Amino acid sequence: MIRSRNPEGDWAKNRLEALSDGVFAIAMTILVLDVRLPELDRHASSIDVFNALGNMWPELMAYIISFVILGGMWLGHQNAFHAIKKT
Repeated sequence: MIRSRNPEGDWAKNRLEALSDGVFAIAMTILVLDVRLPELDRHASSIDVFNALGNMWPELMAYIISFVILGGMWLGHQNAFHAIKKT
């Protein structure tokens, strides 16, 4: 049997933390769906692959910046929850 309330009758804080962690995880996962690999010839050389990935730098940079921002927000959220005693 899963208990959602602690003995004082308050909702368990760890359940809210798990929910918010899940929301952040989904948001960070959805970010990568926008990154599309370049289409190359089946016999493309390593240099062709490197050049194609190099041309993707704006998309990759946007992904990295967005991921870092969301990661920072998640860390701030975690730090804020350390101060919360009851939910």
